[in-house]
Order: sequence, then structure tokens, then C-alpha cells
Amino acid sequence: MYSDKTLEEILVNWCKTAIRYVKKHWIWFAACFALDILALILVLVFGGDKANIAEEVKAVVEPVVAVADVEPDFRYPVREKFDAKNRKGSRVILQAEKESWVRIDDAKGNSVFSRVLLPGDVYYMPAGDNFKATFGNVGAIDVWVDGQLINKLGTVNTRKSGISMAPSALKAAGVAE
Repeated sequence: MYSDKTLEEILVNWCKTAIRYVKKHWIWFAACFALDILALILVLVFGGDKANIAEEVKAVVEPVVAVADVEPDFRYPVREKFDAKNRKGSRVILQAEKESWVRIDDAKGNSVFSRVLLPGDVYYMPAGDNFKATFGNVGAIDVWVDGQLINKLGTVNTRKSGISMAPSALKAAGVAE
């Protein structure tokens, strides 16, 4: 590769090139350094109470974890569970009442799950708000959000696509009675 140059010569040449670049653009480096110092001072002066921030984060995170660990009281006997590895962090769970094709896409449009769910089949959604679903029979799917059954997303034998699977969007459909 570099048969006539030693590694030491290559490193020395690289360092010389880097030093010339810094000398040529010194004002940009100085400005970035000054901004870093200013940001550090602002964080130290206005940083706030770290213990208080930790308590606020804990208050927001704990209810979600507690709800997510509760297995819902499914309306139908469970036949098979899909993506059970997502169960721990899953806030959204699907259960088929009747046969229905289900496809779940991520934010980039890549399919993360696609299959026909038979009556009783359960699918645990991955954690996150950026998933969209397509249902071949939307009225045949029970949707559970944080352990609560929500209203149907459509009527039986209706195909529906582009449904946001974000827990907040699904909760807008309302809790089933």
C-alpha cells in the first residue's frame, strides 16, 4: 500500500496538513471554542437542580412502565403470540377476533410484521410512535393500549391502511365500554 513511506512519515505529513488547515481557518476554531465555553458557563449557572429533574423524569416514566407490564384480559382465548419479545415494552397489543391480514410498517415504510392473524392470535407492537398499520379486516382486530381495550378502528370486512399505531393516536379512538 505505502511501500516507500513509513507509517511515521505518513503521520507526520497528516499532522502538518492538519496544522496548516487550522492556521488557515483559525477564526472558526476560535469561535467554536468560545461558544463551547459560553455554553458550559450557561449550563453551570442555569443548569437547575439535578435531583429535581431526576424526580420529574421518574414521575413520567414509572406510570408507563407499570401499565406496559400488565397483560390485558383478552376477550378471546389466546391461540398464538407473535413478537412476544416486544411484550416488555409494548404499549399496544392486537388480538384477532376473526381472520384478518395485518401489516405493520416502520417510519421508513419497511414492513416489520405481515401475516394473517387467526381468531385468538396476539401481536405485540414494538415500542415507539412511528408505526403505521394496514388491516385487511379492521373490524376483526381488538386493539389494547396500556392494558385497555379501545373502540374498533373500523367495521368488519373493511380494509384500512395508514393507521397510526402511536398509543396517543389510538387512545383518541376512545376506550371500549
